[in-house]
Amino acid sequence: EHLENEDGHDYHCEEIRWNAVNTIRYPLLCSLAGVLAGLFGVGGGIIKGPLMLELGVEPQVAGATASTMILFTSASAAVSFQVFGLLKGDYGAFCFILGFSCTLLGQVAIQRWMQETKRPSVTVLSIGLVLAISTVLLVMEMIGHMARTEDLQKLVLPTSLCNIND
Repeated sequence: EHLENEDGHDYHCEEIRWNAVNTIRYPLLCSLAGVLAGLFGVGGGIIKGPLMLELGVEPQVAGATASTMILFTSASAAVSFQVFGLLKGDYGAFCFILGFSCTLLGQVAIQRWMQETKRPSVTVLSIGLVLAISTVLLVMEMIGHMARTEDLQKLVLPTSLCNIND
């Protein structure tokens, strides 16, 4: 379905409509999403996926774009850890194989589910499920750290997850 703007531009119904307000609002929201992704240590796609859905981007496009962002964020983080000598080779290889295998399994399962149901909402549900699981795990990790730490100020100090010396 196509909609026509007052200036005569032909918009697809799922296309973002850029106007004076959206030209300021969307980049600000994306910048905030990037800051939050950096603060919480997650790929920007995890936060931008739902943001793109809210903006009216088609679920398949939002999912693919979010996955691409996560791919580049994860790859650059892995390269940085390797360059600075903070990554154990066997640990990195195991995590790569596990991530690749789980992604392949998830992709096949979601594709089959979408073909059977003929509904794009499966993509939205999968993004929501990943966010929900991530949120629960983040809270569990935080509670675990708080329970093991006597001095709560130590929780805000930077630490290394993959340090070879640990």
